[in-house]
Amino acid sequence: MIGTPLSLIKDILRCPKCFEKLVTDSSGSILTCQGDPSHSYPIIDGIPRFVKREEISPEDAHWVFDYDETAEDYDRSVLLYNEWLGIDLVKEFKKAMRKFQSSLLPVSSMYQPERGT
Repeated sequence: MIGTPLSLIKDILRCPKCFEKLVTDSSGSILTCQGDPSHSYPIIDGIPRFVKREEISPEDAHWVFDYDETAEDYDRSVLLYNEWLGIDLVKEFKKAMRKFQSSLLPVSSMYQPERGT
């Protein structure tokens, strides 16, 4: 089963200010530092946001705007392509990944002492 990106990395996430472990709140919408609870970071669309918009310098703000515009254009293009193809590309990708993952052998099946492996 494919997990969400956050569920795959939550055990290695650390607070960017003090490097302590981060934990999610009960709603799963905020990461909070175990070392200093005043260090908290929102989770938006499954993505932790470690930099607040007001912390972005004016010189870098245009890059953020350009990225957001490009992402929105991409999302619109994917929807149009889905409509044109008559399929949901994200759903098809997830289905292909599940099939691929199920085809992988567990590590325990690779260890066969009787065969010297």
